[in-house]
Amino acid sequence: MDSPPMDDIEEMVLRRFSAGFMAETTSTATVSRKAKRLNEGHNTLRRQTRFRALGYLLGGGSGSGSVGAQQQPSHPIISSPLVKHTFQHQNQSVASFDTASYSIISPPSIYEPSSSFDTTMSDDRFPTTTNAVGGESRHAGGAFHRRLLAKFLAGISNAATKDKGKVMDYEYVGEGFPLDGEEGELIDDEGCFVEAKQDPVGIDIISKLPFELAIHVFIHLDLQSVIACLSVSRRWRGFAQDSLVWREIFVRQPGWKVNATSAARQLRMARRQRTPSSSPSLPSITSLRSIPTIPSIPSALSCSSRRFSMSRSDAQYRLSLVPSCITEEEDYPLPPPDAVAPLCLDWQDLYKRRLELDRRWLKGEPIRSHLCGHTDSVYCLEFDNNKIITGSRDRTIKIWSLHTKELLGTYSSHNGSVLCLKFDETGFMISGSSDKTICVWQLTPKGDGAVVNKVLHGHEGGVLDLRMDKKWIVSCSKDAVIRIWDRKTLLPYCDLRGHEGPVNAVGLQGDKVISASGDGKMMLWDLLTRTRLRTFEGHDRGLACIDFKGDYIISGSNDRKIKIWSASTGECLRTLSGHELLVRALSFDVDSGKLVSASYDKTVKVWDWRTGKCLREFKGNHTSQIFDVKFDASKIVSSSHDQKVIVLDFGADMDTSLFS
Repeated sequence: MDSPPMDDIEEMVLRRFSAGFMAETTSTATVSRKAKRLNEGHNTLRRQTRFRALGYLLGGGSGSGSVGAQQQPSHPIISSPLVKHTFQHQNQSVASFDTASYSIISPPSIYEPSSSFDTTMSDDRFPTTTNAVGGESRHAGGAFHRRLLAKFLAGISNAATKDKGKVMDYEYVGEGFPLDGEEGELIDDEGCFVEAKQDPVGIDIISKLPFELAIHVFIHLDLQSVIACLSVSRRWRGFAQDSLVWREIFVRQPGWKVNATSAARQLRMARRQRTPSSSPSLPSITSLRSIPTIPSIPSALSCSSRRFSMSRSDAQYRLSLVPSCITEEEDYPLPPPDAVAPLCLDWQDLYKRRLELDRRWLKGEPIRSHLCGHTDSVYCLEFDNNKIITGSRDRTIKIWSLHTKELLGTYSSHNGSVLCLKFDETGFMISGSSDKTICVWQLTPKGDGAVVNKVLHGHEGGVLDLRMDKKWIVSCSKDAVIRIWDRKTLLPYCDLRGHEGPVNAVGLQGDKVISASGDGKMMLWDLLTRTRLRTFEGHDRGLACIDFKGDYIISGSNDRKIKIWSASTGECLRTLSGHELLVRALSFDVDSGKLVSASYDKTVKVWDWRTGKCLREFKGNHTSQIFDVKFDASKIVSSSHDQKVIVLDFGADMDTSLFS
């Protein structure tokens, strides 16, 4: 049987030894599934593997020795029971191995390169056999052995100097040899070639966008997301701190409102106090950012007054958004309370203060102050950000400073008790009295004075309640009649009749009027058709107070209950119980869900009318029946038979002058 050529034997040994050699070395190395494949590393590894295979085939061990010396290796390499070939050089046995079925038994470690080897092997290691056919020894000749020896010498010398004392890193082994991190095997896949590239690096798309588009993305984030964006990068922090973003967060909160008229007035004051280095036509940014800000429409990007320009600095951008009513002369009309808010103010600070204010409503203790000056029961009150106006059984109307609690003025025009009054931001005020008249007043610009312009007559009993808007004045009386007046002409429009008892309270919403009577009924009226739309029945006793906002009507009765109704369906949505005596006054806000009620039981209660839960109860402030109560974002003001007006302030140590 002919033996295979020497070159074929060499190639077979190299392939088999390389496969086993790789299995051991990769099992001892930490292999990553995401290994990078580099051609140079792959080729180097293959060369070193081939040389070491040949070296151990020729007898290279882990011990030291010299050429010609016999050495017993610690790792046998090849064994076979079948056909054997013997190579001899200079009449000495060099190597004997099987070619029919050979295998790698235990290849040596790559971490212990051999510095010397044996060129001869004894018959004990690789027994010499004779050819079965010719019976003579065969050898490859001196050329093959010299070539094999030269390759081995070069490989082992390189490995000894390059790898000594070094643990090889197989994380990047070269292209064409992907690593399997779980199995620890080096895979040579000739059927798939993939270009090795680094993992893709994240791209900050937001920072690549134009300023107005990036801001448009941020204004749709919730509060938690905006706060998280503050820590991403400087660029994102700038977006997350922009006033437009915080204004949108502010206006999304239910019930958070600010008086735009008061804000514009304060901005004008800041303009007059600007530093000489400031723009001659625009307010100082420094002074503006120290002033509370005002919310606007939910979709701020749709505001036509805003301008974006990437060529402007941030300060110029903010100044370009200041409403013209702030930058013009003093005679320029002030904006209405619900006008668009300027972005040049610190909306982030405004949000923080408003959030703290809401927390105090639930858990904080308000600062209590009282106004004394009336000589009899205080039946009614109204207040805004600067003043409180009260009406009393002593037939006077008094104006107080909300901030200093100082009495600004006392006015007498009625011949009976002042039972009700209303005023608005324009200074227009009306008051009703037990003398059956309605007085129309005009307050001075500073709110510290009042002049009677006209007295309205028509009721046959005392005027118990009043409501007004820009179009109508609605009055109700002890004579069971509801009278509608044209606000511009101050002439009667119509009378609404249907109640069987005194009409104690009325509400006005657009062209709809709701009335509450001592007969225990509520009636909804249409002012355009002058007809009654619906009658509400549900209270066990006469009604004392009512409030009408949006589609909701809330009524208080002598049955000690508060009921919430749907104006469109007439359904009673909820009944609140808690007061021990007649519910004399109430006021609520649709958006925030707050409802404040006052009773003859001398208590003031704060409710969430949407859930019916009583949030707070304040008792001990009055010593007698409470007749009226009003509230805004930071205060509750109540008046009583004890001649006092009590102010509960939840924001005494912060600027809340723009909140409403």
